[in-house]
Amino acid sequence: MMTHYKLDKIMEERKVSLNRLVKKTGLSDETIRKVKNEPFANAEIRTLRIIAEALGCNVKDLIDDDAWSYFEKTHEDKDFVNYLSKYQKYFDSDNIKFLQRSLSRIGINADITFENYFRALAVRSHHNDSLVLTNMFFRVLKSTIIILEVIDFDVYVNKDVLSEEFIKDSLIKMINQFATKNEIECIMFQNFGYKTFEDFEVNIDGNDFTFQSNPEIDKNILKNNGFFTYDLPAPLPKENTWIKHLGEKAPFESLKYLKFD
Repeated sequence: MMTHYKLDKIMEERKVSLNRLVKKTGLSDETIRKVKNEPFANAEIRTLRIIAEALGCNVKDLIDDDAWSYFEKTHEDKDFVNYLSKYQKYFDSDNIKFLQRSLSRIGINADITFENYFRALAVRSHHNDSLVLTNMFFRVLKSTIIILEVIDFDVYVNKDVLSEEFIKDSLIKMINQFATKNEIECIMFQNFGYKTFEDFEVNIDGNDFTFQSNPEIDKNILKNNGFFTYDLPAPLPKENTWIKHLGEKAPFESLKYLKFD
């Protein structure tokens, strides 16, 4: 998780010592020191929520809005920074705000965090207060064409309250808008070949709700939004990869021969 935390600043502003925060959270001294002192510490969302609750703030208050600027200024390998910059523009603060607003309109409360040195985004919903549970990863691949890869489109909908078809269709339209906005030429959904119907119970505020995900709904919505299955040269299950081409630079057949840096 490529996220720069502001815990040290918030602790200083609220005059909360390390020992006091350890007692209030029940977390170890080592865990809090890591988030407080290590740039881009790999902290779990659950840990951040515990810290935020103890400090009387939100998780987003602990996170630097412009982690890339901090990374760019402090990382010693400038060649590596320059290499990453051509990917980072797709996940800059404006694009993250676009995704946050779009998710909010759909009714999804989610944390959006950087992965893979700013070349990917993870979208994970809040499990305790959301009617839709999501776990998705966005990654940009660059070669002769630019591809937005959506990995693990895991979307579970509270079937007692919402329409699974509506939520998933809205998410796919959001992804399409994101790609169009950034002049991305192809969208590729991965890891559909292993999906099976799932449902499970979740307790929210003392009430039990059933969440479900039906992969057949996913496939029908992808078809309706102009996607089709594509067999890449790898031993993957049928209908594992779905593609939609938005640009004019390369025919679909050329995707077989793309080499990514």
